[in-house]
Amino acid sequence: MAIKTYRPYTPSRRAMTTSTYEEITKSTPEKSLLAPMKKTGGRNNQGKITCRHIGGGNKTRYRIIDFKRRKDNIPATVKAIEYDPNRNANIALICYADGVKAYIIEPQNLPVGTVIVSGESTDIKVGNCCELQNIPDGTFVHCVELQPGKGAQLCRAAGTSAQVLGSEGKYVTLRLASGEVRKILKNALIFTTLGIKRNLMGTLGLILLTAINLGFILLLMPTGGVIGAGLILPVLHYLAVAGFIKVYAAYPIIDRYMIAPYKTASETEKSADEDTATSTDSE
Repeated sequence: MAIKTYRPYTPSRRAMTTSTYEEITKSTPEKSLLAPMKKTGGRNNQGKITCRHIGGGNKTRYRIIDFKRRKDNIPATVKAIEYDPNRNANIALICYADGVKAYIIEPQNLPVGTVIVSGESTDIKVGNCCELQNIPDGTFVHCVELQPGKGAQLCRAAGTSAQVLGSEGKYVTLRLASGEVRKILKNALIFTTLGIKRNLMGTLGLILLTAINLGFILLLMPTGGVIGAGLILPVLHYLAVAGFIKVYAAYPIIDRYMIAPYKTASETEKSADEDTATSTDSE
C-alpha cells in the first residue's frame, strides 16, 4: 500500500499522510452482503439530545464479514478487493464454487483470481483457513478464534498478526501483535496469512514519518534539540535493524554510533575477515 504525503503549506498538513488505495479493485459493495447501520444522532427515544457532538457524516452500511469460514473443502475465488468504512483493514470478496459470495479480511499478497479453501487441514498458503493444530511453528496467522465455532476474534485489525510458537497438550501457543503470549485451543480455526495484513505499511509509514518530521522541527528549536534527536535516533535504529544497514553504513558516523551496536558477532567477524583479505590482496 503506497502512502501519499502532502506539501506542508500548513503545520498540520506537514505530518498528514493518506493511502492511495491502489489495491482497491471495486468501488461498490455486494448488495447481498450489506446490513443497515442506524444512527441515533445522540438522541434518545424522546428525541432529546443525551450525548452532544454526535451526528452527520456519510451514510454507511455494514459489510457482513465471514469470520467463521465453515464451507469446508469448497474452493473459493477472490473476485475483488474492497474498502470497508467500518474497519481499518481492506476486505476481499470471494465466490465459492457453488455460487455463494462472502467477505473476508484481506491478507497481504492476495491478488484477485486467487483460489482459496477452508477446512480442518489445508495447504499452508495465503488466504486459506484451517485448524490451528495443523499450522507449522513460526507461521504468521490472523483472524484467530478463541472458542471453536464462535468466529475469529483476535488479530483482525490492519497490520496485526500472530505467530505460532508451538503446541503442548490441547493448546497451541501464539505470540500476538502486542507481544502477549497466550494459549489457544488446537481445534480453533485461523486464517493463514504468511505475512502481515495489508495496511501495516500504511500504519508504520505514518508513525515513522510523523516521528521524523516532529524530530527535525524540534531540532530547529533552541530548546528542542535533545528531544528532536531522541525522536529521530530511534527511527534510524529501527531502520538499521529492519534491514537498511547497508544503506546507512555508507555514513561512517551513523555506522559507528547507531548500527555497530546492532551487528551480531558473526557479522563483526565477517567484516573483519573481509578487511583482512582486502589488506592481503593489496600487499
